[in-house]
Amino acid sequence: MHLDPVVHTPAFLRLNSPFLTSAIASVAANYDTSSQHLAPGLTSHAYNLANRAFAEGYKSLEVVQGYLAVIHWAARFPPFWSEDRSWAFQGQAMRLACEIRLDLPPNKDTLSSYRFTRQLTEEETERLLACRGRTYLLVSLSEIA
Repeated sequence: MHLDPVVHTPAFLRLNSPFLTSAIASVAANYDTSSQHLAPGLTSHAYNLANRAFAEGYKSLEVVQGYLAVIHWAARFPPFWSEDRSWAFQGQAMRLACEIRLDLPPNKDTLSSYRFTRQLTEEETERLLACRGRTYLLVSLSEIA
């Protein structure tokens, strides 16, 4: 998954996608030894938000990125392969990527759904738009794997 550090600041993520923010926190807690005690709760919360995003029909680039983070880095491995549900999130990420047309070249109207604490510069706008194409490639490639 590609997040641009210039645009995807913690404030931007919290404002625009609690699901992606929780997915990132879950991943970080899983890999940071001093935060591993928080990982089970954060992972559970990220999974709950993933299910809620689907149930309530949230559609955005960040929801797709949240699904990618959950299935690839925050995944809990069940004792039996038959209990693994990460494939369902993979399908949701692919379906959503198609619905919001991540395959098309982005334009500035694409940014109309975002909330900002300040006006983005031209460079930040271009960086945010470029993330759409990279995310679509990652969804497509992860579908193959």
